[in-house]
Amino acid sequence: MKSLKYIALMTAVVFTVTACGNDPEPDKAANDVVQEAIVNSSKVLADVDTLAFSLELGGESDAAADRKVSLEVDLNGVLDESDKENPKISMEVNFTSKTGKEKVWVNGEMRLFRDGLYLIVNDVKAPEAQLPPALIGQLVDKWWEMPLPPNFEDSFVSKDDSSLTDEEKKAKELFEKTRFFTDAEYDGSKKIDGEKTYKYTVKLDEKAIKEYWEEVVKISGEENNALFGSFNIDELLEKISFDGEIFVSIDTMIMKRLSGTVKNDKPKSSAAAPVDGATPAVNMDEFSFSYTMGDFGVPVNIERPVGAQMFNLPALLGGGI
Repeated sequence: MKSLKYIALMTAVVFTVTACGNDPEPDKAANDVVQEAIVNSSKVLADVDTLAFSLELGGESDAAADRKVSLEVDLNGVLDESDKENPKISMEVNFTSKTGKEKVWVNGEMRLFRDGLYLIVNDVKAPEAQLPPALIGQLVDKWWEMPLPPNFEDSFVSKDDSSLTDEEKKAKELFEKTRFFTDAEYDGSKKIDGEKTYKYTVKLDEKAIKEYWEEVVKISGEENNALFGSFNIDELLEKISFDGEIFVSIDTMIMKRLSGTVKNDKPKSSAAAPVDGATPAVNMDEFSFSYTMGDFGVPVNIERPVGAQMFNLPALLGGGI
């Protein structure tokens, strides 16, 4: 499996506190600066053992005329790969859901190890009809252990370049040479977490993304073609539009932040009507994200929670643990 840091960067690229500055514009073409930053980031992430990151996600949709649905997820975490056989992730999680006038907010923390996922809910605010106080009382202020998918332990291992398989090396090389973005334009300089960056607005290069995906399917091998091959990249690119921003560190020429907005351009009238009595599917009309990374190589400490209880939803709903 590729490095977790590399996968995080690749996922952000495929799908995708500031202050004004007056730094001079780079003398390189905007598209070249953006590509250089992506390649530099990939190389740095392959070398460092720790980093901090934040990911902000948001989406909204009109499920019905009087019930607008919106979701917000904020993740702030650290990654520790100093032990390649046992990487660890710790994240603070804030989740907000709004449906019409009803709002649900949850704050918690998640810690992921090779052999276990742990979650603690620190606070919850929700209508009683959705989450009864008795249930909330059983959930909060205690660590829960969640089951992991089969074979997860084998896949949750970090690799450096020397231990990559031939297929993984080809995928990494393909990623670094593919220009996912086009029409880059310089938009001034900004400070993010005290670091000066160049800001560029970008569009997706749909042709490059399609060619990249087709090559990934080939590289993945026959055992994965059933998964990758069933995904229709043409249909996806036809339905969405993307406006993005890439912030490049002035000092290191590494991508500091990638943010963007994805819009579903498929007309609502083209969606299939729900069967009588069924709840209509909620498809996000607009989805935004912002991924920021830094503190490369800064030591972190992620400890396994002591005394965690195995999460058992049926037992909780039945009033017991």
